[in-house]
Order: sequence, then structure tokens, then C-alpha cells
Amino acid sequence: LAMFFVVAEKLGKRYRHHPKQARYRRWAFLILCLLPLVFVRNTEVVSSCIVDFLSIGQGDCSVVRTQNGNTYLIDCGSSSVKSVGEYRLKPWLKYHGIARLEAVFLSHPDSDHTNGVLELLEKTNSPDDWYRGEIQIANLVLPAAYRDETKMCVIEMVSDAGEAAQNEEKGFDAIYRLARENGIPVLWFDTGDRVTEEGISFTCLHPDGEYPTYDTNDASMVLMLESQNTMALFTGDIGQAGETCVMRELERMTEELCGEEAKQQKEERGTEGRLDEKTVILKVAHHGSKNSTSTEFLELVRPEVSVISCGRDNRFGHPHEETLQRLQQIGSRVVTTMDKGTVTMHIVQNK
Repeated sequence: LAMFFVVAEKLGKRYRHHPKQARYRRWAFLILCLLPLVFVRNTEVVSSCIVDFLSIGQGDCSVVRTQNGNTYLIDCGSSSVKSVGEYRLKPWLKYHGIARLEAVFLSHPDSDHTNGVLELLEKTNSPDDWYRGEIQIANLVLPAAYRDETKMCVIEMVSDAGEAAQNEEKGFDAIYRLARENGIPVLWFDTGDRVTEEGISFTCLHPDGEYPTYDTNDASMVLMLESQNTMALFTGDIGQAGETCVMRELERMTEELCGEEAKQQKEERGTEGRLDEKTVILKVAHHGSKNSTSTEFLELVRPEVSVISCGRDNRFGHPHEETLQRLQQIGSRVVTTMDKGTVTMHIVQNK
């Protein structure tokens, strides 16, 4: 640009008495306006994936959109918003041009995590869903700990009962039955299982197939999304017992990946090399309950950003002050859907 101004000044002096001086000035002004476009670099940000934490009141709903055009749903349910699938999730998906969910992950069967998905499944899953304005589900992913009891209950209902028995369905029974009726493949995710596509992966950290399910919160499926140098943890409603299992699995994965180096880091600094190298986003468990998100868990994962999904003035008092204090002490930035609405995060390539 400096060179341009020098040349422009010399030409201006040379042709200042030229009869076509006004025309030269107009051309010089046009060139001056266009020249920066030649030198400006393309600063467009390309996201390897986008993570959305939807505002759905007292409940959970997360959406992951990938650079390949695929969309994944992690839970969708609410205890404070009626017909959350029909009137919150579906309009949001349509607004973003999404007609198909590559996979729906459900952490546990509590209605504030599943009733929105149940609404989608109650619609037929057919090739003309897009025409009728319905959302097509390609795969349903459930925690393996619920596999045997869910299959057994559905088999008993089919053989015994009819409509009366369907009203007594519990856990994942109705969801599993509707998925089968609509021809949707059901995958049972066990600890260590992984789904991958270009640029991202989902790994199950908890529970394994033998984990007891009498406490549905602690038996929540915990997913680890990895993309670029970022890790996002979706923790369902796990409490401290579930967190202990997740910590054990993270440590095992780190030692397997880094070998002796990771073990040495753990002994010398009390940290794990795998996590130290990543930016961590935490979907805080159980809507910010004081019985989850322990200090030990936070010291291991050290989230840079923590997202709490909860409804305003909910009867549980979520998020609890004790949880907020622990997050602040670890230095995590806390964002809640009740204050900010839907929270969107871009995981940027090579950042």
C-alpha cells in the first residue's frame, strides 16, 4: 500500500495540469478502494464441528453438527417444557436445515432426558419423513448396562399383553419398542466403544455392560467427544460413583495411549498428559446438582468451559451453589442455559 501511495503522488504531480485530470482521480480512487482486497487474507473460520446445548427448561439436550453434514443428538427431554421434542427440538432442527439425525445417544431413561426423543419416535421413520416435516433417525444408541432388562421386558410385553402392558413400560422399554417398530437399528454402547467419522469421535466412558441400573443416574452413559485438540464430556446425571468409574477409564485410556510417559506425569504432577493437551468442555452432570461434579473429578478433567442445562426457578434449586463454587475454584468458565439460552460452541480446525 505504501508503494501505491508513492506512485500515486508522483503521477498526480506529473498530470496535475492534464485535461483529463478528473477522470484520472476517479480511477485512482476506485483502484485505492479495490487494492486492499488483493492483499487481505481469507479469514473464514472453518469449524470441524459445532456443539449446541439447547435451552429446553429443566432437562438436557445437546446437538453435535459435523463438517461432513452429519448431526448427532445427545439426550432430549424436559420436566418443565411440554412437548419439548415437537415444539423445541424439531423447530430448531428445521431452522438449521436438519432433517436426519445420524445417531441419537440416550444417557439414561429418565424422562427429562428422553421424552423429547420419544415424541420423535412416535412418528413413523420412513423415507418420506422430510416431505411430512418429520425428523428421520438413522441409529439409536443406548447404554449397554440396560440391554438385557430392556430386551426381556419388550419380549414379555409382546407375548403377554397388548396396549395395557405398554402403559406400564419403564426405563428404555417404550423407546426400544418404538425403534424396533420403525426399523431403527439399536446399538448398545459399552465402555470403550467408539463411533468415528472424519474429524470427530464419540467414545463411551461409562457404564460397562455389567454396571447395576437400580440408580439410573449413576448408570448414565458418559460420552467423550474428541475433535481437533478439544474434548467435550457429556455426563448425563452421574453422581460420584459414576464419576469414579469415568476417572478410572480416562486414566486407563491415557496410560494406554501414552504408556510410561503418562504414568511418570501422574506420579510427578498428579495429572494426565492426554487431558493436559486438550481444551475440555464439560456438560455438567445432573443439571448442576451438588451430588455430582466432585472436586476430584474436576481436578482430573479441568474444564475450560462448563455448561449447565437447567430451567429457571426449578423446584430442585439447580444449579446448587456448592457445584458453582467447585467450578469457580478450578477456574472454569460457567455458562447456564437458564441465563444464556441455547449455548453454541465452535470447535475450530487447527486451533
